Amino acid sequence: VGIELSQSAIMISGFSGCGKSFLVGEVGIRLERKGWRCLQCKFDQEVRSQPLSTITSAFDNLLANIVSKFGNTELQEIRNRINDLLEDGDVDALCQLIPTL
Repeated sequence: VGIELSQSAIMISGFSGCGKSFLVGEVGIRLERKGWRCLQCKFDQEVRSQPLSTITSAFDNLLANIVSKFGNTELQEIRNRINDLLEDGDVDALCQLIPTL
């Protein structure tokens, strides 16, 4: 059975305080109700000193959203699968970058 996946990206720019985050939040809620997964991130100049911080923050937020929909038993199964797939050092490194993991 084949699964057709579609991926899209939308980038929004504008002046500080013009409502970009609010817009993305509201649209994200509506898309998630339709079964979409939304990955949101902000490219703040203040965090440029931390490599990949924007991307890791976005994945951390996405995972927090996904994790909130599972029970403890399901979450433990997911943790076990991740540990089976990755080396201990790799899991530790990912957890430092993406704390929700």
